[in-house]
Amino acid sequence: MLSKSAIVDVTAAATDTTVYEVGSTRKFKLESLCITNNSGGAVTVELYDGPSADGRLKYVITETSGTAGTQVTRNANDLKGIEFEHSVVAVASGATVRVFVGGEEY
Repeated sequence: MLSKSAIVDVTAAATDTTVYEVGSTRKFKLESLCITNNSGGAVTVELYDGPSADGRLKYVITETSGTAGTQVTRNANDLKGIEFEHSVVAVASGATVRVFVGGEEY
């Protein structure tokens, strides 16, 4: 297993943003997730395995305070069994959201 992490800024709402590309013939086990809401309004981030149009929704996380700079995190206990075969793709309900993922690729 290889420890991997990635961070991206989602700059457009309701648009696919690739956070992490999974290696060919490998899987990525999600063990940590953090979103930082920089938009100043409540925001929801959906994580897909590949393009959202393919419908492989894996996880949904929401930050409801609407306060810019607020973070929401999840750890391995919250994310048990969530794996990606293609890529980790984020779709946010608002722009200016930072998304961090960490885990193991095997």
